[in-house]
Amino acid sequence: MKHILSALLFLLLLVPAKAQPWAPAGDRIRTPWAAQVRPESPLPEYPRPQMQRDEWLSLNGLWRYGITRSDADLGNAIFDGKILVPFALESSLSGIGKRLEADQALWYERTFSVPRKWRNQRILLHFEAVDYAADVFVNGRHVGSHSGGYTHFSFDITPFLKKRGSQQLTVRVIDRTDDDTQPRGKQVSKPSGIWYTSVSGIWQSVWMEPVPAEGSIAGYSAVADAGNMDLTVEVDVPHRQAGDQISVSLAGHTLTTAGNSVRFTGLTELKRWSPDDPVLYDLDIRLVRGGRTLDAVKGYTAFRSISVVTDADGNKRLALNGEPLFQFGLNSAERVLKFGIGGGVVRGRKDRRVAEHPLQREVQYVALADAVDLVAEEFDPDGLVTGIDREDLHAVPPDTELVALKGQVVPLIADLHQLAQQFVKVPGLPRTQGDHHVGIVDRVAQTV
Repeated sequence: MKHILSALLFLLLLVPAKAQPWAPAGDRIRTPWAAQVRPESPLPEYPRPQMQRDEWLSLNGLWRYGITRSDADLGNAIFDGKILVPFALESSLSGIGKRLEADQALWYERTFSVPRKWRNQRILLHFEAVDYAADVFVNGRHVGSHSGGYTHFSFDITPFLKKRGSQQLTVRVIDRTDDDTQPRGKQVSKPSGIWYTSVSGIWQSVWMEPVPAEGSIAGYSAVADAGNMDLTVEVDVPHRQAGDQISVSLAGHTLTTAGNSVRFTGLTELKRWSPDDPVLYDLDIRLVRGGRTLDAVKGYTAFRSISVVTDADGNKRLALNGEPLFQFGLNSAERVLKFGIGGGVVRGRKDRRVAEHPLQREVQYVALADAVDLVAEEFDPDGLVTGIDREDLHAVPPDTELVALKGQVVPLIADLHQLAQQFVKVPGLPRTQGDHHVGIVDRVAQTV
C-alpha cells in the first residue's frame, strides 16, 4: 500500500498545477477592500450615475494584454498575459504591477457578445478613463482615437460589429507620462516624495449600452440657481425629428418642451444641499415621439452654490450657499485607504465640514460623496510645464472638458480653481505654480 501511495503522490507532483489567471501583484498600497475584488466582476456598479439607462453590459474583467514598441501596429501586437480591467498597469490589482515606458505601447484585447435583445439598436462602447492616448479597434477595424487620461469617451460601434457571434475588442495605449507635456498631475516615471507612480492604460470602467436607432438622448446639463431655487435642464438630442418633445420630471414637477431646455422656477419647497442635509433630487428625462417614450435616462441634481466671500477681517473664505464653510479633513488618499469614503473624519462642529481633495475621481466616487455629506474638491491636472507663456497655454492639451462636464452634470463638486483664482497668483511664485495654473483656470472658466 505504501508503494501505491508513493507512486500516486509522485504522479500528482508530475501533473502541472492549474495556472492562476489573476492574483494581485505584490502588496503595495493595499486596502482592506482588495480581498473583495473578484476578477469575474470587478467594479460591477453602474458606471454613469448621472445618466442611467436600464440596459447595459460591463466589459470589466480579465483581458489579454501585451507590451510592444510604441510604433507597433495592430498586426504586430503581442498578447502574452492577462490583466484585470479596470486597474492601471502599474497597480497591484491589475495583476501586473509594472511601469509602461515612454517608447512602449500597451495592448488590450478581449471578446464579447451583443445580447440578442439589443438587435436593431445602436451599440455604444464607453471608456470612463484611459491614460493617456488610446486607439480602439473592433473586429480588426479602427473605430477611433482619444487623448486625455481623465475623461470619458465613447464610440458608436454598430457599423463595426459582425451580424452574429463573438466580437473582438482591441485597445492600444501610449502613456509618456513626464516625457511629454500631457496633463498628468503628479505622475512621474521615477516616483519619490510627493511625486506619484504613473497610472497607465485603462483605469476606469469599460462598458456598452444600446440606444434606439431612431434617436436618443446624448447628454444633458442641469444648472441650479440656489438663490432663487430655479433649475435649468438642457438636453442634447442629435437627429431630432419634427414633433419630438423633451419631458423632464423633478420632485413631482414635470415640464415638456419642443425645444432643448426647460426651466423650473421658484421651487421654494425644495431644500438646498448642505453637509447637514445632503438632499438630492431625482431627474427623469425622456425623449417622446408620437406620444411614445423613445429614450429615457435618469439622474439626480441638487441646489447649492459655491463662491468666495470676504469675512469681517478682510479674509477671503470659501462659501457654500453664501455662508463661509470651514473645510476640515485628512489627506484624501490617507483617509480613503484607511477608512473608505467619508471615514476617519471629524463631524459635528457647526463651522467645520469635511473636504475631499483629490485630483480627479471616478463619477461613482463623487456620487457617493454627494450622498454622504462630503464636499468634494478637485484639482484640474496639468503637464507641469515650465517656462511657458500664458498666450501659449492653448498649445498644452489639458483635460478641461472634464471640468466642464462635471460642473454641469455633477452638481456637488467644489472646483478648487475658484480658490486658485483668488489665491494662487502670488508675486515671486514660479511660473509653473502661478501664471500657468491661473491661465488654465481662466480657460476652464470660459469653457464651463
